[in-house]
Amino acid sequence: MRILFSVITCNRLHYLKNCVNSILSFIDMDDIDLMVVDNCSIEKGYTEYLNSLPSNVIVKRFDERVPNELYRAMNYSVKFCMKNKIPIVNFIQDDYQFLYTLDSILPTVRKCFTKYPKIGQINYNMAWKRKRIGKWPVVKAAGTRFALLDDKSLVDNGFTRVKIYKKTGFYPTNVISYDQNSIKTFGFDKNRYKKTPNGELWFGTACRKLGYVRAFSLRPNQSMMFDCAYIRKDHRFGRYFPPPNEFYLKPFDQEKIDVVNRKHKKSKYCFIEKMVEPWGWEPTTLDKHNRENIVNEI
Repeated sequence: MRILFSVITCNRLHYLKNCVNSILSFIDMDDIDLMVVDNCSIEKGYTEYLNSLPSNVIVKRFDERVPNELYRAMNYSVKFCMKNKIPIVNFIQDDYQFLYTLDSILPTVRKCFTKYPKIGQINYNMAWKRKRIGKWPVVKAAGTRFALLDDKSLVDNGFTRVKIYKKTGFYPTNVISYDQNSIKTFGFDKNRYKKTPNGELWFGTACRKLGYVRAFSLRPNQSMMFDCAYIRKDHRFGRYFPPPNEFYLKPFDQEKIDVVNRKHKKSKYCFIEKMVEPWGWEPTTLDKHNRENIVNEI
């Protein structure tokens, strides 16, 4: 059962390198297909970097910026999977990082999807601890415990069943999300695009109606970064710098891996974003986006 790792990026080359390098370091490349989908990046160095990737890494580059381009990239990945009979796609945005090698991750994901047909998506990271996660039953597959978050919809990252899209259809694209507050920054013509719920909300709602639930591994091995610069059309907001060490986040040593394993054994969730440490840099916020008043044209 093949799995496609689809890394989606746009004008954040430092983050893309960090993300891809962590996959190459901590995931068995012989057991996955790896794809990078680029939403028309013009940042200096992108072309050279993408051309330097190993020949078995699939690269797709779009040549225009559009609203909801993340979901255009996700649709491309889903269609690639359908065409090549790949049943699982792992959506990874470029501000994620793997933290240590977990040999069981790929066979366990396959086993979990096989054993529990109503699990539609599996995450190997956990949202910030301050968010409410509600009650969650625990199930087990291939020796790994998973929390079933019945009160949380499927989202736009994580291991996802490709066959779901045969029922839901593809994400709405070339549209303006009604909850998107950055239309002026993007500069898109409102009259050109239809207003619609954003892709994540649309997909989560559709999956709820189909009875699919979202599962979290109680043995997580990746984290969303924090204090990130973000892109709005041709501007980057927030401070942006290459990692001062091999990665932005310090990979887990055996002591931290043991903490994860102990909590897993007790069916307790370790909120991995609370365990990570910046490696040689000081964050200004633990929120996802940098809040400094820094704006640069790309």
